[in-house]
Amino acid sequence: MFYLLQLRCLCMSQKENTIEFTEESTKSANVSNFTENKELYMFNLKMKCEENFKIALRAKAELENIKKRTDELIKKEKREANDGFIFDFLALLDGVEYGLSIVKGDVLMKKQNTSVYTGLRLIYEMLVTMLGRFGVVELPALHKKFNPFEHEAVMLKECTEEPGIVVEVYQSGYSRDG
Repeated sequence: MFYLLQLRCLCMSQKENTIEFTEESTKSANVSNFTENKELYMFNLKMKCEENFKIALRAKAELENIKKRTDELIKKEKREANDGFIFDFLALLDGVEYGLSIVKGDVLMKKQNTSVYTGLRLIYEMLVTMLGRFGVVELPALHKKFNPFEHEAVMLKECTEEPGIVVEVYQSGYSRDG
């Protein structure tokens, strides 16, 4: 007669999972010895299962960490890829602002048609809206207290306002994502 005891455990090969007992080996062995060997073998299998389960949990946690790092890297790469694009459009926006200031002076002096000013104003607003979708916002400076982390002083001017207040903006500053 042939007895087969089969135990399965995570990540173990078929050879390690199968115990075969023949009738001859069980007859010659002491019953208590057989029970002790079986319990020892079961304990060893249980320990291997627990160890493999811990390995699987660590592997799962590492995979989740890799996914998070990859997502962060993709976001960073997208952001950096957009930086050149944004800087080019900021230069264009500065040019449109300068054009607006010139045309506005001509409109006020009745030298120019207002349709040019209106067209430039629409282009300016479209550029501001487009840059806003990328998280770029203008830093307000006019009539605000001078902040050396946000503003760059070009010159000092005497005025009637409180000292340290920005009274004229030559070129607007911008911030990304607040």
